[in-house]
Amino acid sequence: SDKVILWGGGIWNWFDPLTLIQAIGEISQKRSDVHLVFMGIKHPNDAIPEMKLCADAIKLAKDLNLIDKHVFFNYNW
Repeated sequence: SDKVILWGGGIWNWFDPLTLIQAIGEISQKRSDVHLVFMGIKHPNDAIPEMKLCADAIKLAKDLNLIDKHVFFNYNW
């Protein structure tokens, strides 16, 4: 019965996952049933490196104490 928001692709430098993570942080103060899932953050092509924004998103989720509670990252593709 939880509400799950799916981020359906990678985290690229031209997207804005940080605002969404901050919003989940705000929502989680009032609701425990809302979760954000990043479906795949490592590109399937190993020649494409992880984007800086991906590390920033993970750090923000950790800093807000949301990781593995309200924000989840699938590290594979």
